[in-house]
Amino acid sequence: MLYGPQVAVPRLLRIFAQYDMRSTFFVPGWVAERYPGAVEAIVAGGHEIGHHGYLHESPNALSPEDERYWFDRALDALRRISGQAIVGYRAPSFDISLATPAMLNGNGFAYDSSLMGDDVPYLLRDTSGTILELPTSIILDDWPQYAHIWDLGVSNQISTPRRAAELFMAEFDAVAHEGGLWVGVWHPWISGRPARARAMIEMIEH
Repeated sequence: MLYGPQVAVPRLLRIFAQYDMRSTFFVPGWVAERYPGAVEAIVAGGHEIGHHGYLHESPNALSPEDERYWFDRALDALRRISGQAIVGYRAPSFDISLATPAMLNGNGFAYDSSLMGDDVPYLLRDTSGTILELPTSIILDDWPQYAHIWDLGVSNQISTPRRAAELFMAEFDAVAHEGGLWVGVWHPWISGRPARARAMIEMIEH
């Protein structure tokens, strides 16, 4: 856990500053409370803080009451530490529940980025209202490419940065051709390692 907020986040912020880029960091509430300096540095760099649960709990594995408890706890922490109005949400593990849209609409969120239902933004509607969906894809997630964590029972074959970047950029080029939306899902503690960060620079320049 230390590597992400203390090493990877500063490295990524330097890269984004070099290219005058802004990004969204979806941060679990517990991480924000444990490493407030990292959140403050992200905000100081002009980036957005998004809601990503409290303990990275799966909304679909919770009762509506428990989901509400952890949602509110994370929202309070993120608002307090970042000083931002939190308007973006990504469900941990993309696991949005049937109760999630009402919580987003009830708290003034502008968008969700948890679903994979189209190549372009679309509207997510339920009885509570409508919210903008900014879809992504597991293809654009660094987890299948790099995650190998024995303690969590994750044993993916680790890709080289070049191979991972080839996959990400093939999708980028195709989406650009189709006129769609490309949303990378890169965890600082995974993609913020030196060789992977260098590959990120190459992708930015591409």
